[in-house]
Amino acid sequence: MQKDYWIIAKKNFRAMGVVSTIFFVICALGGFDSSNQWVVQKTLLIGMLFFIVTSVLFFIIASLFKRRSPMAIKVAYVYLTISVIVSTIFNFILGSPLNSITYKLLGLAVLVYLFVGVYKASRQQIA
Repeated sequence: MQKDYWIIAKKNFRAMGVVSTIFFVICALGGFDSSNQWVVQKTLLIGMLFFIVTSVLFFIIASLFKRRSPMAIKVAYVYLTISVIVSTIFNFILGSPLNSITYKLLGLAVLVYLFVGVYKASRQQIA
């Protein structure tokens, strides 16, 4: 029995959407805390915006994989390519040297894992 990589890709993107939603909630709880300074609140609100947009995109890509739309592969590749480029620029070029290299590499490893899943789904026949 061959694995259905379309279902695996759907589950991976849905899981990342849930994780992104959890980060959104964490930013929301910190952003609306009245004891935070205005600059911290502004930064957390920008984080909230980033995580909600990311979450919505992950859920859209997951729904495309669920419907087995050929567009799912294209959208996932475009999104992941942009994510790798932005992540590399902000983490390795503009990022703070105080941040742990482990977390930076872990973030790239997750994106590579998603790339592999999309690649395997693209090589599988659409049922």
